[in-house]
Amino acid sequence: MSNKSVGFLKTHKSASSSVQNILMRWGMKNGMNFVLPSSGNYLRSETQLSYSRDMLADTMWEKKGLEYGMFCLHTVWNTEEVRRTLSGPDMALISIVRDPVDVFESMWHYYDFSQYFGKSLEDFAKQTVNNPDMKRCGFDNRFGRNQMLYDFGLDPENMNDANEVQDKIATIEKEFDLIMVSERFLESKILLTELLGLSPSDAACLKLNSRNSASRPGLNTETQELLAIWLAADYELYNKANSWLDAKLEKMDSDYRTEISVKLEDADKDLAKSCELHQDGSMLSGDFGMWTSRVVGFTPTEGLEEENTKLACMGELQFIDMLRSKQQEKCFAMN
Repeated sequence: MSNKSVGFLKTHKSASSSVQNILMRWGMKNGMNFVLPSSGNYLRSETQLSYSRDMLADTMWEKKGLEYGMFCLHTVWNTEEVRRTLSGPDMALISIVRDPVDVFESMWHYYDFSQYFGKSLEDFAKQTVNNPDMKRCGFDNRFGRNQMLYDFGLDPENMNDANEVQDKIATIEKEFDLIMVSERFLESKILLTELLGLSPSDAACLKLNSRNSASRPGLNTETQELLAIWLAADYELYNKANSWLDAKLEKMDSDYRTEISVKLEDADKDLAKSCELHQDGSMLSGDFGMWTSRVVGFTPTEGLEEENTKLACMGELQFIDMLRSKQQEKCFAMN
């Protein structure tokens, strides 16, 4: 049983679904209560996206006074409110970042923004030169420029303010215990296991919610360069996060790092052998069905349906609904 509570900012399109799955499995294993809305997978209210504990007011678990050990859903981050929500003095704050152009390109195709904007990503990138401050889009206008900094809580109006950007990055460095890097996932998992005391099997995961091969058209050089200029603030965060990762890894004994790395890779391979990969996740049903045909899905290999394997393959929405049901049962038992 872990006494450490965890606050994980689930950033968009940054391999965060895989980290979330690790944390949800580990939280279940340790009997944690989860910070969950009454429905859905995004902590928000009708009037704001920035997280506040008041967003839980209508839930049975908040009314029953449950103490929360795990926060791992999408939201616009607010450290003070997350700390006010999680229980106990021993708390780890974690998130993950990815190359900003890859984040935006993935988001564009995942949410079909060509339909929304009525133009290709290539034409959109050219438009950013003369119109860099275009309005955010999608559900609640939550998607757009410098998505990672936005998820961390930077006001969109401050994206062009170098001082505000640097202040936000400095705050992230101060407040978070670990910022993982998607492109350095294994190295990041070494630090995650060290921080939380995870076993290799606890930390094993699949590439959940990742786009299938048919949904990866790629970008030409011009578009990449235009988007990189437009997303300069997110690159400030991304580059810093890589330096933070380097500094933490350098403090670890090299032989120990190698030993843990091999164990983590072996655990990932063992999990992959127990699962079937499906290019169209929307064709799957039940716990393993995905909401769009643009992402892959996984199912346990027949005859290898161990509980941990099932949970590792489960879709995010289904897993959260299961946690919500278990938490409701816990509340009913308190009557």
